[in-house]
Amino acid sequence: MAKIVHFADMHFDTPFTARFSKEEAALARLGLRQVFSKIADIAKEADVLLIAGDLFDGANVSEDTLRFINRKFSELGDKRIFIVAGNHDPYPVYQKIRWSENVRVFGTELEYVDLEDLNLRIHGISFGGEYAEAPLLDGNADLSVAPDMANILLIHGDAGAASSRYNPISEKFLESCKMDYVALGHIHKHSGVKKAGTVSYAYPGSPQGRGFDELGEHGIIVGEVHRGGAELEFVPTCESRFEILEVDIGGANDFEEIYERALSAASEYDKTRDRIRIILRGRLSPDVKLSVGLLSKRLGETFSYIELRDESELDIDYRELASENGLRGIFVRNMLSKIDASSGEERERYELALRYGVEAMNGGEVEVC
Repeated sequence: MAKIVHFADMHFDTPFTARFSKEEAALARLGLRQVFSKIADIAKEADVLLIAGDLFDGANVSEDTLRFINRKFSELGDKRIFIVAGNHDPYPVYQKIRWSENVRVFGTELEYVDLEDLNLRIHGISFGGEYAEAPLLDGNADLSVAPDMANILLIHGDAGAASSRYNPISEKFLESCKMDYVALGHIHKHSGVKKAGTVSYAYPGSPQGRGFDELGEHGIIVGEVHRGGAELEFVPTCESRFEILEVDIGGANDFEEIYERALSAASEYDKTRDRIRIILRGRLSPDVKLSVGLLSKRLGETFSYIELRDESELDIDYRELASENGLRGIFVRNMLSKIDASSGEERERYELALRYGVEAMNGGEVEVC
């Protein structure tokens, strides 16, 4: 019986510059190293560390990052480390690197390694380039299953997809491969440990979320694999979570009440580490002055990273305003006509224009965000 640690999709040296400031992006990249250090500590209690691709975000990995990774690998001593390349870091990237002696990177042809002391055979195959539209392994692949050993397949790809640019892996293949565990990478959300016939398989997800499309806890898979089965569990490793909260500010009497509702909604999250986006919803009286900039500043005194999106509405009967004879009535009629004739993003723009226009005509301070 072998104790394994399985992770994937670390994406070292992700730029993060599309979302964060230069300083925040640098801190986010360092955060990936903190998570990796945590994984290395967990791996000290395991027999084997499995990395199922996209260890790097791309080919241009910094020398400093490579030195850090190799140092962590070498500190694991006699622990065996197996890696397959993914679509972000195909096999040629790994050939440029002199790895620690306890590291084995599988090539672009199916290979296996026997660990006789663990009664374990590990099979693996890597991406050779950015895409793999045809399956890396099809139903005719000779997996050389060891009948008296536990068998693990390490692979990066798109399980359950009928077609994909990133190695489609069919349910039929998973059922017929005769592995005890298929250690997957590519999908950034933990899948849970699933079964295809007698075969266990799982995506650990990324160990650390990298944006608001990767919410909540992220981590790795830890457990035991033996001939005929696997007992595995998800272990959180992320240093910070991305969270999106919808806060109903409808009917709030004043700015301070809006602030209190937003603060209360976010209070369960880590104020120093978690990255929070708050979406404001509900209908507000035109007399309540909501300044998103001021609200963001107030919340920023408590939370290290917070974003606000105002999707609230003014509690105004625009159809009634459209019946007025003055400039405001003309403007509202014109905008309602455009809204009625549009859809999608164009409609949303007209709705915002109507809101901001009426706010301005009512003597309010318009804050466009």
